Amino acid sequence: MKNQILLFTIPLFASGCVSKKKYDQFVQSKEALQNDFNRMRDAERERLIYADSLVRLNIRLSGAIQEADEWKNRYYSIETTLRDVNKELTSVRYQNEQLQLVSSSNNDALRQQIADKIRELDARDKDLRLLLEETKNNKGTIGDLNKNLDEKQLKIRQLSDALNQKDAQMNELRYRIAEILRGFNTGELTVRQENGKIYVALSENLLFAKGSSTINPRGVEALKKLSQALNTTTEVGIEVEGHTDSDGTADSNWALSTSRALSVVKILTTNKVDPKRIIASGRAFYLPVAPNDSEANKSKNRRTEIILSPKLDELYNIIKNNK
Repeated sequence: MKNQILLFTIPLFASGCVSKKKYDQFVQSKEALQNDFNRMRDAERERLIYADSLVRLNIRLSGAIQEADEWKNRYYSIETTLRDVNKELTSVRYQNEQLQLVSSSNNDALRQQIADKIRELDARDKDLRLLLEETKNNKGTIGDLNKNLDEKQLKIRQLSDALNQKDAQMNELRYRIAEILRGFNTGELTVRQENGKIYVALSENLLFAKGSSTINPRGVEALKKLSQALNTTTEVGIEVEGHTDSDGTADSNWALSTSRALSVVKILTTNKVDPKRIIASGRAFYLPVAPNDSEANKSKNRRTEIILSPKLDELYNIIKNNK
């Protein structure tokens, strides 16, 4: 995806070349494209945040698993010790009961030792039971961590699956467009895929006479074929950008590039492409593909680009529903 998308306010009212209605459409196009860029940027930022969170959770889980193993070993050790203490306590109490039956003063010291021993064993029994309870609580904490990690992993998988599906759809659409436009040579149009988008670049020679915004018959034929491919899916947004070389004034190039973009939109919508999917804009000479230092390079810059972008509503829903 391009790092930045710039739309320019078209100063057409001063020149009287474009009506207020067209100017408003240009402003709306700018806002729609900027909003789409912001949404895609937020989706990418969200994906990176969850990927980073997954890494940190995996680190925590590894430590928690190791800690759980230590607690499990300690738990078994405590249980064994507790059983031994209970056996010893039972034995000592039995001895004490037997001594209670003996009245000789010689046994007083022994009885005191036994009483002390019973108190010591009772204290150890209490401590061991507290340790067992603490171990159980730690098991619950590890279980919550595992659940949290599972939820994060599920969300990452859902986002990854959705992105893979979008990539597959765009690959299929690119192949379909290339096939349907196979009769046109690279000097007339090119099709490329970049940053998840498809760019169909149509040369001025294919679409227009120099300085004109009226589309040639061969250009109309190309756009009709392209419309057939676009009508096979509704999951792709369409941007039509007009570009010029550096000859002439900025105002005249803004007007010409915008007028050419609108002419292309008219052909697409006439061939049943939904207007709600389309954004039209003129870029004048501000996004050249070659230096404007020769007629050959200027010819490359005089082009119209149709940019196809996948709709990201499904990705936004995944992010929204899992917050």
